[in-house]
Amino acid sequence: MTDFIRDHTGITTEVAFVGRGTFFQMWEPSQLADYGAQVRERLMKLRQAGTTGATGGGPE
Repeated sequence: MTDFIRDHTGITTEVAFVGRGTFFQMWEPSQLADYGAQVRERLMKLRQAGTTGATGGGPE
């Protein structure tokens, strides 16, 4: 891994690989956990507001 990627992502000794269809992302694990928490919080607010249009029953 290049110095540029390490500097840009904050990755030091551990990395999380996240599949995104035909490509993947590399995350510093604690930043990924923080991002996941932010996404879950936004989704909860949307669900509470009833604006997602989801039918339910999907994986959580």
